[in-house]
Amino acid sequence: MLKNNISIAPFLGANKSLSVGLNPLGFRTASEQLFTTLLPGLNVVTLRIRYYSFYCWLLKKFYINRDKATPADLKRHIRMSELLMALIHAQSDNSGGIPGITRAFEIIARNEDVINFNEDAMPGGKAGGGYWAGGYGAFGSYYAASLQELGIILPLSDASNLYNVTPKNDTFISGEVLAELFEESLGDQMSNLFERCAQKGIVTRQELKNMEPYFQCHNLPNNNERKVLTEMLLQNDRPSSRDDYCLRKDTLRLLLSYLKNETLTKFSELEFARYVYHCYSIGAEKDTAAVGWYAYYLNDSRQYESLNIFDVVLSKLQQSSKPGQWENINEFTSQLADEVCYELNVESKTLREAFDSWENVNEPEDKISHAFFVLLDDYRRNSNYQECKEIIRTYFRKVSNDALDAFYSIDNSLDKTVKQYVKHYLTENIIYNHYSESMRKYSQNRIPTQKLSIENGFVRGLSTYAATHSSPRIDTLRNFAEDLDLIHELNVTENGIELLIRLQND
Repeated sequence: MLKNNISIAPFLGANKSLSVGLNPLGFRTASEQLFTTLLPGLNVVTLRIRYYSFYCWLLKKFYINRDKATPADLKRHIRMSELLMALIHAQSDNSGGIPGITRAFEIIARNEDVINFNEDAMPGGKAGGGYWAGGYGAFGSYYAASLQELGIILPLSDASNLYNVTPKNDTFISGEVLAELFEESLGDQMSNLFERCAQKGIVTRQELKNMEPYFQCHNLPNNNERKVLTEMLLQNDRPSSRDDYCLRKDTLRLLLSYLKNETLTKFSELEFARYVYHCYSIGAEKDTAAVGWYAYYLNDSRQYESLNIFDVVLSKLQQSSKPGQWENINEFTSQLADEVCYELNVESKTLREAFDSWENVNEPEDKISHAFFVLLDDYRRNSNYQECKEIIRTYFRKVSNDALDAFYSIDNSLDKTVKQYVKHYLTENIIYNHYSESMRKYSQNRIPTQKLSIENGFVRGLSTYAATHSSPRIDTLRNFAEDLDLIHELNVTENGIELLIRLQND
């Protein structure tokens, strides 16, 4: 029994509200697998590239003149330093993407000339709460995995080990090199001032002002640190492995090309993916990274349109006048399929016949019919998907159940009617697929995300869901390019043009 999405009976434990969930159909997983391979070492919250050298510097400083080290000591060192870094940025005009900046703004708003931030960084002397919940701060929550993926910090072999930078290496850029370059950018005076303030947890407004030009993350100094951070993005995707992939470097080239060739007033990750999709479709781009973004764009389209279908299904279930709002799945999907086919003007046609006379197929306005139109049109426009699928399976080995697999399913259903295809999609890919996915998630984390309930061939809606696109980390790469003076206000700089020419000639 449910009331306001709260389980009241027959459960005997504490009630659990239904969670929104980010991937109700499981289709986002393929998109995530694609952009994770395309942009290793980046994620949607590591927005400032200078934090990569900053954290290497912090780790190296931690071990200097220290006879022994404990996890508690390292946590305090990182948390105090992170919040001090946020305080430095809270007084500047450039504070976006800085971990802990919300608490730092609150501290600055107190208008104290001498700021004691011990309790904000280490409430009650404990490594948790205050500006950040996790014990290792934003470093542990977001940055550590990315820094390990880039080969600049060492992975932890077990919970008793401590983070440290990678030693100098002839084959790839190490954490030790980045730490030295960050120290070089600061100079001894600023380095010692920061370390002293972080240890004491006390800093004056004047000291923050003095440190700001040296620690600013948005506009890196034009020196060796900036040069090596740029080269870090261009090196092999897996510097510590034998895989000679450079998908991150090639994606940066595609981004610079996009910004150079397009006049933009705002940046859209989806529009970037659409640009690469178009370039690949007309043969202007053929490298592996372009294939990856081509596949990503198609999978995001599939995910988004499927979520629109899911949204309509849930809304119609909410409006059901049947007893208990329980709809017979077979009857419910048949009726919806009839409505979709009518709107598309393909009643009684097979998929093959519909594609052969596509100029007669309507592009409807209503959400569910338009979603099916896009799914079918994506297939129609990409008849050469098999060659892309082979590349995806070679270079993006973890990707499965993506848009290219969906195209293959259509290939095998061309002699079925459009109604059969739509009905099967509604039943299997939407209703049963969501229920299965929500049960799988619940078995893993005990968080209920189901939006419908199924019993004996009947379905009942529990909630609604709004369609969203995935975020493929391109905005992070754009931020990095801005920090490295490769782009400025969506225009490619002279440094960016020089790099683009170099990448095009590689």
